[in-house]
Amino acid sequence: MLERIIILLLVYGSILLYDRSHLKSVSNKKEKAVYVILILASLYLAVDYALMADFPGHYEVVDLLFTDTARVIDKWLTVPKK
Repeated sequence: MLERIIILLLVYGSILLYDRSHLKSVSNKKEKAVYVILILASLYLAVDYALMADFPGHYEVVDLLFTDTARVIDKWLTVPKK
């Protein structure tokens, strides 16, 4: 586990050092927001990898968030059979 944490620290340190100058020069808030969202998603998966935990993956999270809503929309759009 220690090796995984060291590798992740090296990788994310390299990423942040490389992107630091680019992020300072960018004034577009949307681009920064997308960058932060992607980094947070990858950090979530990195922590799952480093701790060898069984966190819910992206599919499970999306399924949990949107299944009920999709079923309601499907029921609303379904035409009753005559």
